[in-house]
Amino acid sequence: MLNIIQYLVILRIKIILSVEKVIRRKYVLLSLLGIVISLILIPSQALTEPNTYIRIWPELPGPWYFRYPEGIAIDRDNNVYIGDGYSHIQKFDANGRLISKWGGYGSGDGQFIRSRGIAIDNSGNVYVVDNGNNRIQKFDANGRFIRKWGEYGSSDGQFEYPEGIAIDSSGNVYVADTYNHRIQKFDPNGNFITKWGSYGSGDGQFIWPKGVAVNFAGDVYVGEDYIADSGNHRIQKFDANGRFIRKWGEYGSSDGQFNHPEWIAIDGSGNVYVADTYNFRIQKFDPNGNFITKWGSYGSGDGQFSSISGIAVGSLGKVYVVDFGNNRVQNFDTEGNLIAKWQSSGISDGYFTNPGDVAIDSSGNVYVADSGNHRIQKFDADGRLITKWGSEGTGDGEFKYPARVGVDSLGKVYVLDSVDSGNRRVQRFDANGQFITKWEVGGMVGSGPVIGILDMAVDNSGNVYLADNYYYRFYNFINGRILKFDSNGKFITEWERADVWWQPMGIAVDNMGSVYVADRVNKEIVKFDSNGGFITKWGGRGSGTGQFSELWAIAVDSASNVYVNADSQIQRFDSGGGFITKWGSYGGDILQFGGSVEIAVDNSGNVYVADSVNNRIQIFPPNPSIMLHLNNDSFRPDGILDLSIDIWAGTDNYIADAYLALLAPDGRLFFWGPRLKSFSEKVQPVCSSCAVENYSEVIMSIPLDASITIGLYTFYAVLTKVGSNPLEQNNWLSNLAQATCKFTK
Repeated sequence: MLNIIQYLVILRIKIILSVEKVIRRKYVLLSLLGIVISLILIPSQALTEPNTYIRIWPELPGPWYFRYPEGIAIDRDNNVYIGDGYSHIQKFDANGRLISKWGGYGSGDGQFIRSRGIAIDNSGNVYVVDNGNNRIQKFDANGRFIRKWGEYGSSDGQFEYPEGIAIDSSGNVYVADTYNHRIQKFDPNGNFITKWGSYGSGDGQFIWPKGVAVNFAGDVYVGEDYIADSGNHRIQKFDANGRFIRKWGEYGSSDGQFNHPEWIAIDGSGNVYVADTYNFRIQKFDPNGNFITKWGSYGSGDGQFSSISGIAVGSLGKVYVVDFGNNRVQNFDTEGNLIAKWQSSGISDGYFTNPGDVAIDSSGNVYVADSGNHRIQKFDADGRLITKWGSEGTGDGEFKYPARVGVDSLGKVYVLDSVDSGNRRVQRFDANGQFITKWEVGGMVGSGPVIGILDMAVDNSGNVYLADNYYYRFYNFINGRILKFDSNGKFITEWERADVWWQPMGIAVDNMGSVYVADRVNKEIVKFDSNGGFITKWGGRGSGTGQFSELWAIAVDSASNVYVNADSQIQRFDSGGGFITKWGSYGGDILQFGGSVEIAVDNSGNVYVADSVNNRIQIFPPNPSIMLHLNNDSFRPDGILDLSIDIWAGTDNYIADAYLALLAPDGRLFFWGPRLKSFSEKVQPVCSSCAVENYSEVIMSIPLDASITIGLYTFYAVLTKVGSNPLEQNNWLSNLAQATCKFTK
């Protein structure tokens, strides 16, 4: 049996045989030629079907979950292009709304091994420095690959880990060939023109040149390059052929001095903005290098920087600064006043800084241990903030990096401070955050001193279980153990794993009182009764289904299904260890995780994942769901429409039919049929009896026929029961996803 993504790959192969133009790999090519008029009307209830797709808290205007962003450029429409996660380019509008994204890790066309500098030409083409592959790649504005050039070496047209890139008004491309200590100039097709520079501190010499910019502000300055000479802590200015004009700067922290100036940008008036990297600031100069102003300092607050990794100035006078260390982009005016920031973390209500854990009470309210902000935030099931409490400190109701949170059946909330914070305690609160009691979890407990509490679980009776990662018995033997306390902190019992040395990393308790422990050393899940009696175990070291390489967190739902965070994935098992499904990967996109995460499951089966690296909570519904995305909301009939379909299989696996439909301006509905290779009046699935597993993203590139009717079109996608009528809502297994676009002249 084929799953959906396998089916569509086969479908793509069939279609390629009948069309000549393949836009890019994994694209399914559709044709709107020969559309047949249909009399089928879309059901009215479909237009009001709610979206049940994966949710993310906080809900941001744009998906600003950056993972080590580097490089930035702005086109003439003030769209912003940002390199993210070493291997992707993200395109945003001026307000930070995501338009498109492309890339991937690797050496193929359109892939990157650490994307660095980005530049845009007058036609909107995007040039990216592919640092690890020692090449330049050129794309159109939608991310379609055009060409590439370069390889490792020191000859003309070769590079050794290039960094910066700039383009002049004639389309010539300037590349900072960093470890060859030179600048190379190419035409728009990558043909070598000239080069200049060598290792040294003389005029026209460089030590690791990184930033390069070209001034477009009038004839006098056309084609004049400003080079950020990082190792010499200076800026050099050349004409378009590499003839030295002037320089400024030296090592230091005073005005006009630098500590590794690595990135550079120029505004419409010719003013030069320099990212003074290790002074954690931006300096602004006139075209001749005279100091004008500066802003910034080290930190994570507004206007502060941790590690600047890109700067660009748009035609509206906004200065965008990429901060690698804080995983964000800040937007300033030309005098350094903060306008906006694109980031996922923060101290505002509903935002998180390194959220350490998540728990859910019997009413569906969600408690988040907002570790970096030293507080607990409580939300309803829709993400609306109910209350918050806590601040940094050692007093009652205060926290130092709260690491874990749990809730008992009476709604009492238990909070464990970070093991490294010095507080070493559990505090108990009522549901509104009123302090009740506390107890220390340092010093001698049971048979030995507590060394490292790494996880906590609370059962329905309020008993608290702690995973003590290491302790010393008679000060000469290291092992791990589980500690059990009552709701007031009275020690009840302890146990360890009898068969092997172990490292209890995560712990969870089901409604029957069974205790599940994630053993990081042996890569196993071990199940005990409430007093430590062994029941079963499963897993083992490996990368196969039901195996683990890095084992972190664990959670249990109301049906005793077990959810395990391992290897940047969530794996789901039944209570005896039978594998059910898995999802996720490493990264900052939807359905990705930044590393180790914590998990909780509500009574409806929604899975909440606290991601401390990406500063967010992701909520995965138990049932299948779909989202549709278009690369634009307006198209010309002779253009190309990019449509992506994101399919979330839910926390189980399903067999389903998949439908893709198109609603025309006159209200008639067409279905995509794989046999006809077009939309037609026949109601038919794009994939029949296909296995819906995990997560799939299908990208369709649709060449539009010039004769298509002008007007508003809506695409629909839905998963249904096998062999059922997709026009009847009770047959749907997923939500009805839709995306609307307008075809214009």
